[in-house]
Amino acid sequence: LAEALHEHPSLTDLNLTANYIGDEGMDTLANMLRDNTSITDLHLYNNDFGDQGVFALAGAIQVNSSVAKLHLGGNSIADQGVIMLALALQVNSSLTRLLLNDNNISDQGVIALAHGLRYNSSLTQLDLGDNRIGDQGVSALAGMLRINSSLTSLDLSANNFGDDGVIFLANALRNNSSLARLDLRDNDISDTGGTGLVEMLLYNASLNYVGLPDAIDLEERVEDLTEINTEAASSHVAFGKKVKLLVDSEQDSSEDAVSLALVGLGRFSESDQRQEVLHGLLGSHERGKDVAASVDLATRRILYRYAAKSAAGPALANLLRAHPSLCERRDK
Repeated sequence: LAEALHEHPSLTDLNLTANYIGDEGMDTLANMLRDNTSITDLHLYNNDFGDQGVFALAGAIQVNSSVAKLHLGGNSIADQGVIMLALALQVNSSLTRLLLNDNNISDQGVIALAHGLRYNSSLTQLDLGDNRIGDQGVSALAGMLRINSSLTSLDLSANNFGDDGVIFLANALRNNSSLARLDLRDNDISDTGGTGLVEMLLYNASLNYVGLPDAIDLEERVEDLTEINTEAASSHVAFGKKVKLLVDSEQDSSEDAVSLALVGLGRFSESDQRQEVLHGLLGSHERGKDVAASVDLATRRILYRYAAKSAAGPALANLLRAHPSLCERRDK
């Protein structure tokens, strides 16, 4: 097969799923890939190779410029093989999807992979489901997500991490604007980790799917927030809708809504963007005045300044209804 592909380099999709290809066969395929420029999708799921076969493949990926999807799930790949793939990802610029699910990868391999992805700007989908990744490995991925801006889908389902790893992820994803899908199902996550994810989703505007273990009783809230991200036309619109969600919610306080709004007002610089955030907080005729009345003197002055500069009429009106003295301050 490898010899035929050398002679007829026109095939784009090569599917060798569920065969008995071992390390020796992988070495032959890797030699072919060094010269091939047509194959874009390479499926090697459920074969018999391990780290040694991946060593050869990683060397080919460093010089190959056509393979975009690489499916290596269901093999015997462990940390050493992933370390070699991580080195290849630092120089490869064609690979967009890397599937490593159902292997034997633990923290050591993932730490190396996370380091490699700091220097990669092409990979958009990474599947690490059904491996042995713990909190330390997830922490390394979280650090990578603070830097990487190309990854849009990350599957970490069926691994060995818990709340600590999730909190690392949640803190990193507050300001991430590229990741759209995050699968955390079948891990040892409790409501503590789930609460951290909910808090993160108030600030994150890119995630439209977060898969959670069945034991977590926060699925409805997560779905509400990811639905806002999906439907909102822009991040500032999503921010305004989330602020309003807190304002209208019986389980959240006005202080929570005000705190979120202040972050949004600091994050967005254009007047129309700040109008969306202020409208979510103070724009409601029924609740706007109540929220305005609940803030302390320093906060009301900050909100008034933003509302005046942004020409946010409804928000400004509710602030003045609750605090007429702001008019006197402006006159002075």
